Order: sequence, then structure tokens, then C-alpha cells
Amino acid sequence: MYFLIGVIIFTLFLVVFYFILKAKIIRFFQRLGFPISQLDDIIRDARLDEEDTPKSLASMDSIYLKKIEKDFPSIEISKLKRKAESILMDIYHSIEKSDVSNLNGKMKTFAEEEIINGHNSISDLKIHNTVISNYNKNNKKATIIFSIAYQYYILKNGIKKKIQDRVRMEFIYTLELEEKTKSPILDFHCPNCGSPFHNIDDDSCSYCGCKLLKIFNRIFICNNIVRY
Repeated sequence: MYFLIGVIIFTLFLVVFYFILKAKIIRFFQRLGFPISQLDDIIRDARLDEEDTPKSLASMDSIYLKKIEKDFPSIEISKLKRKAESILMDIYHSIEKSDVSNLNGKMKTFAEEEIINGHNSISDLKIHNTVISNYNKNNKKATIIFSIAYQYYILKNGIKKKIQDRVRMEFIYTLELEEKTKSPILDFHCPNCGSPFHNIDDDSCSYCGCKLLKIFNRIFICNNIVRY
């Protein structure tokens, strides 16, 4: 209850601040003899430019791409980028339908928050660009983070408005059991002797020598999505 009251007060403060600031700007330009009609045009054009300009992304492809390809010679980073974009589109299709039953984990949470915030009246999602923004690998797991810039339209008060947006999407390199389960696991043991594995690149147990290539399938899975 107190939180809601605080949000309302803060919102009213922002509205009052906006009109006070706008009035001061208008008086300033009036003293300079600047036509107010032109000021309105400038403000309107700035808003249109903001709607049409994609969010900027800091690409780290030149730094991390060769390292990723060295660590994972068989990886096709372009396909993984397309996979990230496909997941993003699936998330927004679920938001548009207000049905998140086909999502799970952080992707489901992201979609649910968008629906709660009333952002489900969206359409015409378009991806602008996808870049690598970070990469990390240790003995336990490897992580690739993509940044995606995109746009969509939202219907608000009967008016269709273009929104420019961006997210970071985290992919982790983990292991998946082929036969018994499709759930990814990060902490695993030898199926023969039960000894723990300490390196995701191991293809056999260091204790009993049991081969793992026929038991495990190495994959990258989407683990998190965050707007920024």
C-alpha cells in the first residue's frame, strides 16, 4: 500500500516537473524572439527521431569471436545469434497472446512482467541487430551474452506508437542427458563410478576412464534475458 502511494506521488512529481521545465524553456525562447510554433516542431521531430533510431549496441564481436571459435571449433556463432533472435520473437508472441505456457525460466518471468505492465498490445516486432557483448569460460561452464536491438509497435490510448528497445540474452554452455531427461545440468557425476566431473571439456572420467561422448550432448541454452 505504502509502495503504491509512493509510486503515485513520484509520478505526480515527474509530471509537475515536466510542465514547469517546459514552461521555463518556452519563456526562455520567447525572450530570444524564437517562435513557439517552431519549438513545438523541434520537440515533435526529436520524438520522431527517437522512435525511428534503433538502440545502440556495444559490439564486442571483434574481441570475443575468435576466442569463442577457438574454445568451440564447431560452433556457428551466426546460428546462435539467430537462435537468440528466435527466442526473443517467441517471447513477444507469447506476450502478444498473453499466454506464457510455452516459456520457462527467466524468459517466462520476462514475459509475465511485460503482460502485468500492460505491454501485451504489441505488434510488428523487428530485429535490428544482434552482437556479442560478453564471453566467459571456466572449468564449470561457458557463458556468451548477446545484445539485441529491436523495435515493435504498442497500442496506447488508441494510438499506435513505435518503441525502440534492447535486451541482453545470456547463453550458457552446459550438458544435457540424451536418453533419460532433457533437463540441462551443471553439476554432474560419472554414471559408472559416481565420481564428480570438474571440467566441461572432459570426454572421459578421470577416475575410471568411462567415456562420455555417447552419454552427453553438449549444448548452449538460453539462461537469462534482461532489458537495459
